[in-house]
Amino acid sequence: MNIVKTGLVLMAAALLLVPPADAARAKKRIPKTRSKVKIQSASGPTAAVLQEAMTDMDAQDFDAAISKLSAARSDCASSFLLGYAYYQRGFRKGNPEAADKADAQAAADAFSKTLNLDPKLSCVSEPYRLYHSLAMAYEALGNDEQAVQSYKDAFLAAPDNPMLPLYAARLRLRMGDSAKSAANLVLALKKARQLKKATLTINALKADPLLSVLLDSAENRRIIQDVENGQDPELSQSPEDPASEGSGLRDAIRDQARSAAAPDPVLSALASADDRFKAQRYGPAIFAYESALDLDSSAHTLKLVPLAIAYERLGTSYSRLGQSEQAITALRQSLRTMPSNPAASYQLALAYSVAGKFSESLHALNEAFRAAPARERSRYLLMAKAEPDLASVRDLASFRDILNLYKDVKPKK
Repeated sequence: MNIVKTGLVLMAAALLLVPPADAARAKKRIPKTRSKVKIQSASGPTAAVLQEAMTDMDAQDFDAAISKLSAARSDCASSFLLGYAYYQRGFRKGNPEAADKADAQAAADAFSKTLNLDPKLSCVSEPYRLYHSLAMAYEALGNDEQAVQSYKDAFLAAPDNPMLPLYAARLRLRMGDSAKSAANLVLALKKARQLKKATLTINALKADPLLSVLLDSAENRRIIQDVENGQDPELSQSPEDPASEGSGLRDAIRDQARSAAAPDPVLSALASADDRFKAQRYGPAIFAYESALDLDSSAHTLKLVPLAIAYERLGTSYSRLGQSEQAITALRQSLRTMPSNPAASYQLALAYSVAGKFSESLHALNEAFRAAPARERSRYLLMAKAEPDLASVRDLASFRDILNLYKDVKPKK
């Protein structure tokens, strides 16, 4: 393998959409593929260590791979591969319930670190693989809600993969929520039918010991039978189970569509991003906002205000992870879209301050106070006085002058 300083492509061990111990049984029915981990800049010892670790992983020597990767320089690629090595070792028995809890926790920690180092996951050619592995690790640890969210993140990253919702369907059924399990199954089979892979998907479900538990649900069996008979998969409209009609479906596909019939990928990705932002899951939020904005660049779905807010929250998420330069870029785009946005100006002031650009920080802070409605200005003034990210400019005379300029402005009644 050639090693170059920029754009190095490394071949990671295969990650099928089944637990590692089931990979051999799945080999005949699902083609085994190798995934590529793209590293933006790597050279010399670091790249050599990653290559050696992946050779160990191909030979199923996960202990050796973990040892090498734990000692490697911490970056996106090494953290991802470390998490994957722990995942492979911990899931030898093939399902979350039997997984090694210590390895599952180590995998979750490494994957979370990967997201913090690079929320865009630019080092991973197929980001859904990280989210899927993270979800499995969360399941093993009993963190079911976090697992559900990570399965949603995986499907957001790969919306044309009909297998991904099946894992969420399995988890929902194990959690005792048959309605949401059925809703995820419907989502998976609708996508499979669109791709003309319904038969392959159903056969994989039935043959996989992990996923075949979906057949324990009468509603799931009915849905599968309908598809096998050439019908569209639909939830039951039975009045005896009203929860299976609308609420379950909306919950299951909220991050992909507002309705199963006519999904809007931009709005779905944006809704998913907002959910993660409000939950303070800033790494996944960045990924989702970037996805929404990339989609909107060609679809032009978003009007100016939601577009500006999306960039504002993207920038804020970057700031929360200490990535000031990326935050500045996103926040400036928000202000180009909607110049009189006090929230974006205030966040820009924070990002500039952390980046050591003090005059720019003070200018943005002044713009935040100027643009804020008078009834909200006092809130911004109070925040500025206590904001840790403004500590670098708080002792400057210009900072005090700006606060004094606006502190006596009274809201109009």
